[in-house]
Parts: sequence; C-alpha cells; structure tokens
Amino acid sequence: MSTVGNGGKGESVWIGWFLINTLTDFSPFCRSRGEAVRETKYLKHIEDLKTALEKNARDGNWFRRAYFDDGTPLGSAENEDCRIDSIAQSWSVISGAKR
Repeated sequence: MSTVGNGGKGESVWIGWFLINTLTDFSPFCRSRGEAVRETKYLKHIEDLKTALEKNARDGNWFRRAYFDDGTPLGSAENEDCRIDSIAQSWSVISGAKR
C-alpha cells in the first residue's frame, strides 16, 4: 500500500469519498458568503466524483481502495492482499453519497 501513487499517477478511492464529504460540508459556507459560483462548482464536482467512483472504483460488491501508478487496483477481488478494504467502504457511507 505504501507505493500507491509514488509516481504521481495513482488514485485513492477513499480520498474521493472524503473529498465529497468535505465539499458537501463546505458548500453551505459558500452560499452564506454569497459565493454562488464557488458553491455551484463544488456541487458539480461532488456529482462528477460520485459518477466517477461508481463507474471506475467498483469491484463487484465493494469499492477498491486505490490504484497504483500503472493502473493496478488495490483492494480488489483479484488481489491476494487487501482483497477488501474497510476505509473505502466506510467513507462511501460516511460521505453520505452511498447508503
């Protein structure tokens, strides 16, 4: 796991869910400050992230944890280690994006 993204190309699935959570919590502050353009941008990014995660991060009945720089998945049914990883599943629910 410590080599995910070492070359700057890997992707973390759970960080995607964490970002959804952060942007969801932050967008009301944009509204209260009259920053409608920023709020709209964040809300669009949330929807784009949800779509991308559903389309690209699923591995059957669960979400993978990440992808290495070469595109190899981590937390996949095809992995010997880290076959299913709790952090991606947990953050998909904590984010409120998956129930």
